[in-house]
Amino acid sequence: MKSILIKTNSALVLTLRDGTAEQRDVSGSGGLADEPMRSLFFGELPIELPMGKIFGEKSQRQARIKEMTFAQLMERRDEELAKEAAAAADGTRDGTTEGISKGRMKVQMHMQKSFAMAFSVFSLAIFGVPLAIQVGRKESYANLAIALIIAMSYYFLIIAVSWLEGARGLRPDLLIWLPNIIFQAVGFYLIQRANRH
Repeated sequence: MKSILIKTNSALVLTLRDGTAEQRDVSGSGGLADEPMRSLFFGELPIELPMGKIFGEKSQRQARIKEMTFAQLMERRDEELAKEAAAAADGTRDGTTEGISKGRMKVQMHMQKSFAMAFSVFSLAIFGVPLAIQVGRKESYANLAIALIIAMSYYFLIIAVSWLEGARGLRPDLLIWLPNIIFQAVGFYLIQRANRH
């Protein structure tokens, strides 16, 4: 048996090969031996299962922010900006009491967090290189412990800033860059200090 997903109409096609199907009388006559069994032999039988009917149409379920591409996020952000502008024009600032709506904050927070996490490799490298130069070879377990503590503290800071998503006045979408700034500043300081010695 082979299954193929057809993306055009969102259907799953099951292809059965070298099979046999039996047809029986559904009228309810009791004995199976009373009437001859009708069999169907097939080499290949495709069965199409429409996913829209099974799981609901895709248009009915809106994509979550975590599932969106960058272009979809930008489109959603523009929609939220248009809603904010319309609300400001009407005089009703629904959900925008702190200058930015909840919807736009969610979108911007996800975008900035993705960029900040991608940039984390650079920040941790700048922080870790001077430490690797200073620490000797003998302390390999200490090096491992230091590396784990540094990485865990970085990601804890990212998570702590993520908790501030509800406090839109603090602009957590911009504060998410704070761990990168801190680790890079400390890293550059350590590099300068290592150059002096």
